[in-house]
Order: sequence, then structure tokens, then C-alpha cells
Amino acid sequence: MPIVSTAEINERLKHLQGWEFKNLALQKEFVFPTFTDVMIFVNEVAQISEDLAHHPDIAIHHNNVTLSTTTGDIGGVTEVDFQLANKFQEAEKTVFGEWSKA
Repeated sequence: MPIVSTAEINERLKHLQGWEFKNLALQKEFVFPTFTDVMIFVNEVAQISEDLAHHPDIAIHHNNVTLSTTTGDIGGVTEVDFQLANKFQEAEKTVFGEWSKA
């Protein structure tokens, strides 16, 4: 699977609210009302990741969770990282509606 160019990454990020390209990865911080809400979301992230056999880095701090996805074995962002980011966005809206502060 080829690495997505920086120019294409920047163009595609225009359609992914809150996502950034940092340290050769797609990254976003999600903010929820409670720690319990974070854990519900993280469990959704885990299932999506298992379904795609591609796993993000997950950092949890109180009511925030930061997701970072890259294809480490080839050293950059690939199509599957964008698939994950899109599915994580959908999961956030499905589980919590449009209220998120992210």
C-alpha cells in the first residue's frame, strides 16, 4: 500500500474536522463530557480497528482521548489510515451525536 503524499494528506484533511498531520500520522483529540463517555468511544475505536486490522495509538486523559494513526511498517500515512479516521468520525457522531467539542 503506497504512502499518501503530504499534498494529498493536506487536501484530504480539509474534509476531516479536527484532524491534523503530525509526526507522520493523522491525529485528533476528541473531548467528551465524562471519562465513561471516553471509554465508550474507545471501545468503538477498538472494534473498528479490529475490523480493519489496523490499530491507532490511543492516549486517554480524563475526558479527552487522542487518536493517532499511521502505517508504521512503511513509515507514513496510507489509505487505511484515512479509512480509520473517517470511521472514527462516524463512530463519534453515531454514539454521541453532534455535540462533541472536537
